[in-house]
Amino acid sequence: MSRLTLKSMWPFGLWLAVFYCVWLSLVIGGGQWSTVQAHWPIALAMAMGSYVAGSTPMGGGTVGFPVLVLMLDMPASLGRNFGLAVQSIGMVSASVYIFSARRPLDWGLLRPALLGAVVGTPLGAAWIAPFVP
Repeated sequence: MSRLTLKSMWPFGLWLAVFYCVWLSLVIGGGQWSTVQAHWPIALAMAMGSYVAGSTPMGGGTVGFPVLVLMLDMPASLGRNFGLAVQSIGMVSASVYIFSARRPLDWGLLRPALLGAVVGTPLGAAWIAPFVP
C-alpha cells in the first residue's frame, strides 16, 4: 500500500476544516457557546459511543442513547436524533478518509448496498418516518 501523503489526504483535511469552521460559526455566531458548555456530558457520552462503534460491530448509539436517556434524563427523541447525527457525520468522515487514503473497496459488496440505500432511504423517509412517533 502506498504511503499516505499530505497531497493525497487533502480532501480529508478540507472536510475537517469545513466541518469545524461551519460548526464554530454556528455556535459562536448563534451565541450558543454557553449551550455547548452546559451540555458537555452529551459530547462525552457520544465520544464513548464512537469508541465502542469503532472497536466493535455495534453502533455508537448502543452506548450514547442509554447514557443520554437513562443517565442524563434526556428525552428519547433527543437521544435518537443526536445518535443518528453523530453516526451520519462519522460515516461521512470515514468515507472521505477511505477515499482520500485510497483504501481498496469491495465494490461487489458495496454496489448492492448502495443501491438499497439510495432506493430505501427516500422511500422509508416518505412512507415510514411519518408514522414513527
